[in-house]
This record gives sequence, structure tokens and C-alpha cells, in this order.
Amino acid sequence: MKVNDAIEDDAGAEHCLFELAVQVQAAAALGWAGVTVSDAERRRRARQFADVVDGFATPVRPYLRAVLGRWRTDRFVRRQIRNARRHPADPPITPVQRVAAFTDSRGRRLPVTVAGTELHNLVRPTIAVAWFIPAAGAALAARPQWRERIAAGDRPAARAFAQEVRRLSPFVPVLVARARTRQDVLGLRVPRGGLVVLDVHGTTHDPHVWTHPDSFDPERLLHGVPEPDALIPQGGGSVESGHRCPGEEVVLGTLEVAIVALARRPELLPPPSPTGPAHYSTLRRVPPAVRARHHRRRSVGRVRRLLLPRTPRAEDGAACGS
Repeated sequence: MKVNDAIEDDAGAEHCLFELAVQVQAAAALGWAGVTVSDAERRRRARQFADVVDGFATPVRPYLRAVLGRWRTDRFVRRQIRNARRHPADPPITPVQRVAAFTDSRGRRLPVTVAGTELHNLVRPTIAVAWFIPAAGAALAARPQWRERIAAGDRPAARAFAQEVRRLSPFVPVLVARARTRQDVLGLRVPRGGLVVLDVHGTTHDPHVWTHPDSFDPERLLHGVPEPDALIPQGGGSVESGHRCPGEEVVLGTLEVAIVALARRPELLPPPSPTGPAHYSTLRRVPPAVRARHHRRRSVGRVRRLLLPRTPRAEDGAACGS
């Protein structure tokens, strides 16, 4: 199903922009993957995939919903793999057919659980783009001149707008890695088992790099990113050797499509806020102790790494992760 078709199907219902975005992203992702389901099941699965993402780094009820959502969506994707294997295509064309046909180094088909996880890892992150779309909608509603420019077909403007949404409202405030051996990181001694934290929010709001970093200004990105490690909403470094998401360009392209669609459908936008456009803080996703530390240590350099004490929450991924 095409994105515009999904918008037409869901726009008439009583949806907030986030719910609409979840349904549109799910329709696009499942349709692209070659997963055929009824509209009712697609809506249900979309919400379950969204629950998986929404519970990330959020304790108690959202986390429990995420566990249940993961169990349900795992069963769903495994059923798709079994169906594809019962009716194999020669050659496999769609992503679900290709994943179902994957083999290991010995030529054996992957276990259904592993193949299902691979399919899950294609669909779930695509639906997660829905978290950027309400921020984009609020920014478009507050800036009619940019909305008109994008609606008229200015693709560089749409790209700059998408980049600024990702800069101002990154999906996570921090990214964490645990040192497997004792080592030095940028001159800091890190013990074995210590945490190295990439300050995503602080880096994308660093006043040494971004003029008026708390202001939404796509103009600053019309001619590209100032440097690779200045814009890190999906990790830093290179894809090959660093901790940058390999699907970043896909996310950016998907967000661009959504921004153009919203610019051309202003009735889908939220009303402009009388106090000015808000951006969506991600700091509430982390526990209060880490959140307070993050505020105190807000970026001084371009890429801050903070060493945090070993805690149960950090160990089980509640502080950060994806």
C-alpha cells in the first residue's frame, strides 16, 4: 500500500497525528515487506509494534505493554515466515520471501525464530519513524512559509526540515555502550564493565556548533550538516566502524515523504500553539537519576561521553537502548 493511500484510509478516522502516523507507517512497511493482512489486522498489528517501541526505556506500564507487544508481534512475524516457506517463490522477490529463504553458512534455512526477528527488524524501525512525525507536524503548523515551500515541491527544503526535526527532537537522549575490557576512551580511563554514554541530546543542542540550538531553524541545514558528528540522532561515527544506524538514510527519506504529505494536507496538522512551536523532549524516557545527571552535564564538547555507575536499570537497558 502506498503512503498516500494509507493516509486516505486513516485520515477520516478520529486520530491524533501520532496515531495516524503509526497506521500509515505500518501500512507502508507491511505492504513493502510483502505481508498481506486485512485492514483490521493491520491496524491491530500497527498498535502492537508501536507498543514495542513506546515501552523502550520507560518503566512499569509502558514497559509491560512493550513486552506483551513484542510477544504478539513475534508470533505474527513467525507466522509470516512459515507462510512464505509453505508457498515459496522462485526466485524470492518480496522481503518476507527473501528472509524466509535465508540460509546459514552451511546452507541450512534459518530457524523460524531467527528469520522472524530479521523480519521484525525491518518492520519495527519503519513504524518507529512515527515518533518524529508529530514534531514535524507541529513545526509545519507553526511555519506556514516553510509549509508552502515544501508543498510546492522544494525537496532541499523538505530534507533540511526533516534534518532539523531529527536534530531538535532525537528519539533518544543518550546511547550507551558497555566496555568489555579495560580501556581508554578519548583519554578517559574506562574500567571493564563501565558504561560509555554518547550524549545525543546535548550534542545536537551544542551551542558551540548550533547557533540558538533550542530554536527550530531548517535554514541552518539547507546546505548540509556542518560535520558528521554534529548531527547524531541515530548514533555517531560511521556506519562501518562507529555506532551510527545503517537505516538512517531510510528514516530520513521516510520522514521527508511524511513532511511533504503533511505540507500538502494542512487539515491533518495540529493547531499552532499560542506559546510557539514545541519540540518533543526525549529526556522523559530515562530514569530520573540519569535525567538529572544529563541536565547537569549538558554538552560542553561536540560529542560528550559520560561514565555512569553500574546500576540495575542501566544493565537491563532501561536507561537507554533500542
